Amino acid sequence: MGRAGVALVATWAVTAARAADVNFRPTLSFGLFHDGNIAVTGEGQGDDNAALAFDLAVDRNTPTSTFSFSYRPAYVAYRESRDLNYFGNTVVLGFTREASRTSRFTLTTYVSSTDYQGLTPDTTDQATTYVPRTTLSQANLKVSGTHGAGRRGFVDWQLRGGFDRYDDLSDNPATTGVVDPVEFNDATAFGGLIAWRGELTARNTLGVALDVAQFGYESTPSAVVEFIGLVGTSELSSFWMLDYSAGASRANVEGDSISGFSFEAKIAYQVAQASTFKAGARQAFAPGTGLGGPTQDRGVWVAFAQAPTARGLSGSVLAGYWQREELAFASSPVAADSSSYTVNGSIGWNFNRYLELDAYYAFVDQSARNVADPTPAPTLDTQYDSYGIYLRWAIRGR
Repeated sequence: MGRAGVALVATWAVTAARAADVNFRPTLSFGLFHDGNIAVTGEGQGDDNAALAFDLAVDRNTPTSTFSFSYRPAYVAYRESRDLNYFGNTVVLGFTREASRTSRFTLTTYVSSTDYQGLTPDTTDQATTYVPRTTLSQANLKVSGTHGAGRRGFVDWQLRGGFDRYDDLSDNPATTGVVDPVEFNDATAFGGLIAWRGELTARNTLGVALDVAQFGYESTPSAVVEFIGLVGTSELSSFWMLDYSAGASRANVEGDSISGFSFEAKIAYQVAQASTFKAGARQAFAPGTGLGGPTQDRGVWVAFAQAPTARGLSGSVLAGYWQREELAFASSPVAADSSSYTVNGSIGWNFNRYLELDAYYAFVDQSARNVADPTPAPTLDTQYDSYGIYLRWAIRGR
């Protein structure tokens, strides 16, 4: 190879290295906590625990694409209730490619197996129902795209799937006179969306969408859910982005159908890479609580995070309020209606690029709704708070 060829290869290698920014961020965390209710629901007692977690995170950014991957194994050990010690795993993956202003492709997946119940940064916009303590394994995958259609039009599409798997619980002989064996109703969900939006202005679009999904269950008939309505986006400023939809939904189970109004609005604000704010509101038919069949979920949620890259104050807040009503099909006899309010947050100090110390607090308040006789079903009432501290070590200072 001549000097010109060597120079060309060297130039390409330098350009590729500059074009792709790869950030590998391994982190080790150790925490001491008080869990307010180790049974999660009912008038359970609390216990102290220690948690050790390792975060393996990788980001790769180019001018047209972003890729992120994180794997978090964690072990939680209780001081007194040692039979509740558990090992949890969480995997999150995301990929986005923007070929042009009118062409976008996105893939996201979330896989988790844990005894923890509550809001996380990856599940903030999902309804949460606290159920008797068990191991929940769940996964979801979404693939979506946006493509230009004509001079001022866009076609959106989405394919998605997921499942929720619960470990069934046997009767606890220590709780005499209480019905506490639980047979959870595992669920799967698959669906797709097709939509067209027109550009009203340079920052606003409006169109129509059709969404069809199927919810499958372990012990009850499956349900088919359809949605048709308006969808739109609004770029409020350089930092604010709003997505919204509203329309009619129908759930069908063995020839029986229930209709309802569905809507969703999500707003996101990002000043810099280290500071983000997201919030939303939604009402829609959903796979359910794990105790019965399909539900109608309605709620609001908010998430804020501030994470300086060097020395300084850090913090985060996750909060959500949800109401879940079991759809009145004959095949869903379990009364699993609930309303839940959850807030958790942390505040800490980054000593440098490597060490961060945080204080953590969470509050849960959930109550059963519209239940005339709660005896046949496990109680959903619970109220407790949890708190603790944890030390975070960014091994590579990132």
